[in-house]
Amino acid sequence: MTLYEHWKALTSGNENPWHTEPSTDTQYRITVRDDTVYVDFQAASSRKDWCMAFWFWKKKVFNYRAHAGFATKAESIAKSLVHDLSFTMPSRVVFRGYSNGASLAFLFYVFFTNGLWYMFNRVELMAFATPRVFSRRTLRSLDLSYCRFIKHAGDLVTHLPPKLFNYGDVDHQIIGKARWHLPKYHADKLYADELRKLL
Repeated sequence: MTLYEHWKALTSGNENPWHTEPSTDTQYRITVRDDTVYVDFQAASSRKDWCMAFWFWKKKVFNYRAHAGFATKAESIAKSLVHDLSFTMPSRVVFRGYSNGASLAFLFYVFFTNGLWYMFNRVELMAFATPRVFSRRTLRSLDLSYCRFIKHAGDLVTHLPPKLFNYGDVDHQIIGKARWHLPKYHADKLYADELRKLL
């Protein structure tokens, strides 16, 4: 699949419903196609989502210290997600997400590559506009061989939380052009337009 095809599958309608965990307002859905299972995580869509995005302190989740808001959301759906995936047969899983959803996808990529590696032959990540999740030290310890991070050149959200809170950056594929980092460059429509140009 091209980047744009991944984007469209992630953000458009799907025959499979979103599974919602009400306590943290966290959504995911699972789609199986051929030998691959795609796990999509929804971006921030509520006040609770946005509040938790600003929990900049760290919390231990899946044996790593990570952004407390995203870690709490990941914990809230981990049991049900693993249960749902145990009923799938494909050998490959791709975690996908945009914005807050990309952070959750990143956390579950780490969880499955380090703790549940036996469930799938290959685990991949496709993350758009990912906020920072781990410290630089933790990032250096992770195998990110099958990760793809995409961000707009001016996307402010990918620079949050600030490095002052001991967060590190991943290597991104940069799309678009911008002189400044501003919230407007985080818009999903802008991502769709820029990714379409890559076709």
